[in-house]
Amino acid sequence: MVSPVRYPILFTRTAILDIRSLPSSWHRNVQESIASLRQGERHLNRQLEGYQGLWRTRKGDIRVVWKYAAGGILVLRADLRRDVYQDIPEDEDQVEAQSVAQVLGIAEEAVDAIPTYQEPPAGDGWHRFIYGGYLFSPVLTPEQQQVFTSQDGWAGEGQVECFLVQASPGTGKTVCAAVSACEMHDQGWDVALVLPENLCEDVKQFDRVRELLAQQSSAFFLGTLRQWAVRQDPGLEKYLARPQEEKAALEYLAQRVRKPPKLGSISDHDLILYQNFVDGHPPTPIDHPNYWEHQARITALRNLQPRQWRQALGPKIPWLDAWDRLTRTLEPDPASWGTWLVMDEAQDYLLAEIKGLAQMFRRWRQQHPVTFCLLGDLNQRVRPVNFDWGQLELGRRATLRFNYRNTREILRFANLFYDLAAQCNRRHDGRSRHLPPPCDPESAFQRGDPVRLLEVRGPAEAADFLGVLQARCGDEGVPDERYLLHRLADRVRLIYASLPPDHQPSDHIEYLDLKLAGEQIKGREFSACIAFCILGETDSLSYAQANNLYMVFTRPRYRLLVVATTDQIDRLGRGKLAGVCEFQTDGYGELVDWVRRQSSSECSSQDAELVFALVERGLTMTPPWLYADTYTALQLARAPGEQINALEQKMMATLQDPDWLEAQLSWVQEIDDQLARVPLVCLLLRALGCSWAAREAARELLPGHHQEYERLLDAIAQDLRRKGLPYEAARLRGDSLDTYPFGDSVAGQSGPLVSLLCRGAIQQLSLGRP
Repeated sequence: MVSPVRYPILFTRTAILDIRSLPSSWHRNVQESIASLRQGERHLNRQLEGYQGLWRTRKGDIRVVWKYAAGGILVLRADLRRDVYQDIPEDEDQVEAQSVAQVLGIAEEAVDAIPTYQEPPAGDGWHRFIYGGYLFSPVLTPEQQQVFTSQDGWAGEGQVECFLVQASPGTGKTVCAAVSACEMHDQGWDVALVLPENLCEDVKQFDRVRELLAQQSSAFFLGTLRQWAVRQDPGLEKYLARPQEEKAALEYLAQRVRKPPKLGSISDHDLILYQNFVDGHPPTPIDHPNYWEHQARITALRNLQPRQWRQALGPKIPWLDAWDRLTRTLEPDPASWGTWLVMDEAQDYLLAEIKGLAQMFRRWRQQHPVTFCLLGDLNQRVRPVNFDWGQLELGRRATLRFNYRNTREILRFANLFYDLAAQCNRRHDGRSRHLPPPCDPESAFQRGDPVRLLEVRGPAEAADFLGVLQARCGDEGVPDERYLLHRLADRVRLIYASLPPDHQPSDHIEYLDLKLAGEQIKGREFSACIAFCILGETDSLSYAQANNLYMVFTRPRYRLLVVATTDQIDRLGRGKLAGVCEFQTDGYGELVDWVRRQSSSECSSQDAELVFALVERGLTMTPPWLYADTYTALQLARAPGEQINALEQKMMATLQDPDWLEAQLSWVQEIDDQLARVPLVCLLLRALGCSWAAREAARELLPGHHQEYERLLDAIAQDLRRKGLPYEAARLRGDSLDTYPFGDSVAGQSGPLVSLLCRGAIQQLSLGRP
């Protein structure tokens, strides 16, 4: 019997956002439509007249619009009939059929560059995919594949291939890094994917990356540069100073400086300035904008002598000393035939770090091939480091053209701050210094709504706006059909420089501090957000401030509302702003509603505390409310295992009605997401006192989700220990019973524990043992 043809299903982001806008009760219809497409069923399909190659699949009131693509079937839209056909009318009577580009409102040449996402693997769950998981199953566009997988001609002399990808925000640099790293590993390379700490956990969620990490392949590394160094030399960790220790040594010296200028407290930026412009550098001017912008602080830091700093570290050595030693002595793995290393956000690394790698790879090239790739954007620099691309002797340079995140209108506004950064980025003698160009607004896929600027006269009116925002974003009652991710995605994102002293934060607003932009904002994106009074309080923006604002304003995808005081607008230049946004002085409620209609975040909330609070709040309802995606939300928020265990104890203490628990258990079994369903089943069984049944339920997670399986096993064993059942806890975990009385009689045996212990006691007595 011939097995039916299965078509891979790809989604556009528009289709995913369509689905997210639907009530969860309609998702089943969409899933069934997708299943019929995957299986090649034809009876629900019809070609749309008036369009080139567009088809629709019907299930109830749901219409899925799609086309055949090289990778399978590409879903373009998925919505209720009345909404889909507003943009794509049925039976369109046209002289000439419309193309996909005309339907989507993009240039014909951009059709092949539409970003697409592979449907979730079996067991990963529909809601996980729709509410953020799709970001971890991207398919590279032809442009991205050309840059990252076509290596002909990249090598210079010898076997080292060094290349740089300078690309603007929203072009998919990190996606390319993750996907291409996996592809290179599959081709036999020893791969290292070096990322800033705040991006590591995101990239670990990519489907293929997750598979490789589960395999614990020695030929695949993902982590920070320090973690890579320690992996190459495990002994390094014993004598390597941590950043906090290096900073503490500077603070120790700063307290003993008697001559002016006084240093005051030492910040993390001070440590970076010291590493870049003081330690190992003569006290001469350096041709770099970060040097001139921070010259006064660097002059003060020169009072701290590098030799005394090293003495203050005691037995520890500074990171750059250890890095220099490592890159001078490290040899390639003799079992590997080639090394492929990529560094993302390279503009925030120290020049010495990157040069050390480049020199090491030039030495390695005598033994095996090496590819060294740097990805970054100098216009998104968030650390005051001491290099630009011109100081690196690299081979080929490449760029990515299309912007997949921002609309043209948002790019026009953001590029104003690029222009301000470029004006600040001058040599000390006034000559202009080169910066890479930003993304051309014409390379954006959608035009979008104009940026709106709400002008307020001062702090009092700004506070009034926050009051309206909180009132409009209040609790709307019953959660959406038990799905927590729906509520989390609907939060409004507010980026602020400061908040009124009496302002009380709301659960329905995610607050992002501009001062922590590198940690909280960089690498993230939102469908819409509000920038609250962040345009600065001084007469002019510095190079770093303008860079930071450029990075912030490239986070929103569709809508951006800027709230600014009259003074901020006048200082920045009213004429400049008027050319790239629409001014408004009232209508606070209308503006909030305008943002909220597109506020659904592209990434699920990383606020674990909020997830805990919402789950606990559901327990206080009558009857208690249990979210179907409780564990999906906790996992996507990266909640620590010990905190999840503590939450489970609270939940089991609250959920004590056996009839309610049995009813919930029946409902939970219908959840299609394995990683969401199994922990909930285990929780309910544990609350019913069925520990061994919970263990058997947890086995479903093997082998693909071993870490969560082990957490569940430990949690169930802790339940038994709290009940005074250490034998059962050890048996459930498979631990050794050698130290337990009659342990040899119980170990490896099945059956009731009391019977086994009695049998062991009788056997001991029969042998004359006490």
